[in-house]
Amino acid sequence: MKHKSKLFGLLAIITMLVPLFVGGIVGGAATQGNVDITLHKKKYDTMPETLKNTGEKMSQFEGIAGLNEVTFEAYNITALVYPWITRATNPLTAEEAINKVVAAATTIQNGGGPVTVEEKTLTDFTNFGSKADTKTTATVGGEDGIAKFDNLPGKTTVDGKDKDSVFLFVETAQPKNVVGRAAPMVVSLPLLDKDGKTLTDIHIYPKNLIADAEKGLDGIVDGESAKDLPTITVGDKEYKNVAVGDLLQYHIDVPIPDKIGTLTHFFVNDIPTNGFKYKEIVSVKAGATTVDSTLYTVTVDKKGTISGNSITKNDNTNGFMIEFNMKEMTKYAGETLKITYTMTVEKEILPDDPATNEATVNFDNEVHELEGPDAYTGGYHFVKIDKNSEKTLEGVGFKVEAPGKKFVNFTQDATSKEWVFAGFAESKEKATEITSGTGGKLTIRGLLKGDYKLHETTPKADYVPLTAPVDFTITHGTYKDLEEDSSPTHQKTVENIKKGVLPSTGGAGIVAFLVVGVALMGGAFIWYRKSKVNEEV
Repeated sequence: MKHKSKLFGLLAIITMLVPLFVGGIVGGAATQGNVDITLHKKKYDTMPETLKNTGEKMSQFEGIAGLNEVTFEAYNITALVYPWITRATNPLTAEEAINKVVAAATTIQNGGGPVTVEEKTLTDFTNFGSKADTKTTATVGGEDGIAKFDNLPGKTTVDGKDKDSVFLFVETAQPKNVVGRAAPMVVSLPLLDKDGKTLTDIHIYPKNLIADAEKGLDGIVDGESAKDLPTITVGDKEYKNVAVGDLLQYHIDVPIPDKIGTLTHFFVNDIPTNGFKYKEIVSVKAGATTVDSTLYTVTVDKKGTISGNSITKNDNTNGFMIEFNMKEMTKYAGETLKITYTMTVEKEILPDDPATNEATVNFDNEVHELEGPDAYTGGYHFVKIDKNSEKTLEGVGFKVEAPGKKFVNFTQDATSKEWVFAGFAESKEKATEITSGTGGKLTIRGLLKGDYKLHETTPKADYVPLTAPVDFTITHGTYKDLEEDSSPTHQKTVENIKKGVLPSTGGAGIVAFLVVGVALMGGAFIWYRKSKVNEEV
């Protein structure tokens, strides 16, 4: 089984930290040397309850996975914010100043700007202040998602006076598959621990929601919708149960990268196992909006790979690839792309083996593999024999009755000579008659689990036809174990008796015959003795 990759959709969950990190801006704090600030980039499937950062290591985040390859830049914005809060006329509070910085930085981070704040025009992050450092999250000490900014100055000179430093942290780069970015964060010094002591080793936990790319099987197409498929037990798990000819509806959900406009290639491959075949795209949506078909191209029986700066299309029997127009898809950045499509279950599907279709999502050669849900079909084996001689009988005709008193149509596989499900007949008379082949063997496959009946319709010449149908049950293992066991438990023997032939020696029939014969002979002997006595008298 291939490992399912997650496409991390960072949905811009703001961790502004304003209530905590504003203490030093108004002045009067103790002198502070350099500090280390460590960012712990955390990811969640669902957003947890709000936890206030303390500036110290927090045990609440232990065991929460981190996210690597995310780049942060730190800017010293002390000289920007102090004049706003120390001016004589209409000074801002520390919180107001930080809120304005975060709002302006968010606009620029999202591609907007220039932004004018308190008569200051901001076009990029360098207008906020000098860059202190750049770090990319990585695995440090066995923990993912770590970006450590060492030796940041605790004090910054503003108009000739040392002021407590204020830093802006912005997320500037992510893996190509990331959707959205964490909002800008502001940290002002000094920070105090629970005992009132100045912290020099500061820890911040940006919390981000992740969205997985996901592949699912919606069900069997019924009119304009998909209804649930039956299930079949395999081991201790339940899987979808399918039959040949079923039209299945699938979906692939892919978070659209926030920076999709910077990518060259974005495409999805669907790669089925033997037994599934792509039919058509039902819809492509970004959020609730239908994506126009001119924005993507579907290529059947192919899968894409990237070589150099171009896409190579390789054989992908019964599958497909869907390639998107990068320029036009930028308007959907941050949305979840849902590709809904159908596939048919083909006669090549083999019972008792998992059938699936995997997908790969490719962002400029960053490939992410998605596992499709496994599905199973069923089958059964019979052998037709002479009850007396155990000679196998070829050419005996049968019809199969499915649950619900429906009779089954079949087609015969030209290679294996097995009979493959081909839908239901209008009546028993119109159902396909299947016949035993070489060695008296008769195999059916491509059916759902359930209780069936085998009706003998054309007996072998000179043989007594069966008057009652043969009951059998299809479930997982009733087909494949014939290949794995020389004495399979699920091969049903169907016996016939030749016309005018007594049952074989030792059978119940011969015993009854002998009992009757002995009784007749005994009766004849008694009658003879009585006749002799009468004559003598």
